[in-house]
Amino acid sequence: MDKTLIAGNSGVSFMRYSLYRGKTTHWQVLKSIVHYLRYRYDFLDMEKAYRDSLRPLAGIREEELMQFCQEWFDEVVRNLIYPEAQDFVLRHRNQGKGW
Repeated sequence: MDKTLIAGNSGVSFMRYSLYRGKTTHWQVLKSIVHYLRYRYDFLDMEKAYRDSLRPLAGIREEELMQFCQEWFDEVVRNLIYPEAQDFVLRHRNQGKGW
């Protein structure tokens, strides 16, 4: 979806929003940047990265997390969606490549 359907990187956007809303720390943001750089240059164990990134979510109720993600989408992501994204998704689906 990044730079295909939206202008920008959704992971970076989510971390910024989480930091702004007090849901993450500067340390977690720094760790995410390191993970991203390791991923970018193919030096990352994705399983470990997933475990590390999900650990802070332990104990958060599903409803709370869904609400937070919906707010992030409404306040940030919606404004990043390319105007032609809906047509792109429909074409993709019509070619049998979608859900």
